[in-house]
Amino acid sequence: NGMMDVAAFFKATSLRRFAYLGGLLTLLALLAVPLAFLSKAEGGRPALPALAVRPGSEVEGMKAEERDSSLSSFIFHPSSFGPQPSSFVLLLILLAALLVLAPEFVYLRDQFGWRMNTIFKFYYQAWLMWSLAAAFGAAVMLQSLRRVWNWLYSIGLIILLLAALTYPTLSLLNKTNNFHPPFGLTLDGAAHLDRQYPEDAKAIRWLQTAPYGVIAEATTPTASYSDYAHISTYTGLPAVLGWPMHESQWRGGYAEQGTRMADLQRLYETNDWSVAQAILTQYNVRYVYVGTLERNTYRVNETKFQRFLRPVYQLGNVTIYEAP
Repeated sequence: NGMMDVAAFFKATSLRRFAYLGGLLTLLALLAVPLAFLSKAEGGRPALPALAVRPGSEVEGMKAEERDSSLSSFIFHPSSFGPQPSSFVLLLILLAALLVLAPEFVYLRDQFGWRMNTIFKFYYQAWLMWSLAAAFGAAVMLQSLRRVWNWLYSIGLIILLLAALTYPTLSLLNKTNNFHPPFGLTLDGAAHLDRQYPEDAKAIRWLQTAPYGVIAEATTPTASYSDYAHISTYTGLPAVLGWPMHESQWRGGYAEQGTRMADLQRLYETNDWSVAQAILTQYNVRYVYVGTLERNTYRVNETKFQRFLRPVYQLGNVTIYEAP
């Protein structure tokens, strides 16, 4: 019928490229504003307040047309005005706005394929900058507003701050069980190991004072947000493989992991010492950790370790072997 397929049109490669190019040029144009301001804002006439006009100041006495002209001069010809706090705050606001706008045009394509992580990282910084600018703006407003408006603004600001404190107050009580956690108050992030894995906790303390080296410990494809890799985590020793999913995110995919997961399973389960020795050599392993997680994850064949490696630590269900 001669009608254009709209969906196909918007999926056209040329149009997508045009949209990306246009978005990128827009972003660069926006970025040019604060960069130009920074490069030219030096020396000159007394500073013009950008966020508020102080009562009794020369600017307040200007006619509206003159004030607008001065403000335009401040924005488009910053070199005519000296350095001022509000200039820095304006740059904070502009930069934060750019950080929020940027993921609309460009983002880091990670293994998930969308912009989730880019938004997390960019928006977090933007909120920090905007919060600083908001604090400065609130102080300027309190100094600049006349009596009645100052009181009204102060009351509104207090109400807003009290409302904002609702979440941190309630969440603090919730996370601390009303400041009566079942295992007591502590700042020690490893304290739970003494309750859940007491033998591992003692082995970790021993490894913290042992010579540096790569350690082999258990992991699984679903190890994320679990107790796997906690030996490496709490000792600082590099592991053959930690949480596979997170490792792939940090390292741009699974290529660098290669066969590490399968090799770890073979290391613990094989009866052939030559196979185990080749794996130890390939990853420059110094310590082989055999504990509860290893025994629950693999069909551990410990005989080869006992025969060819030196046990340097043993307590209960935990044995640490050192490769020569």
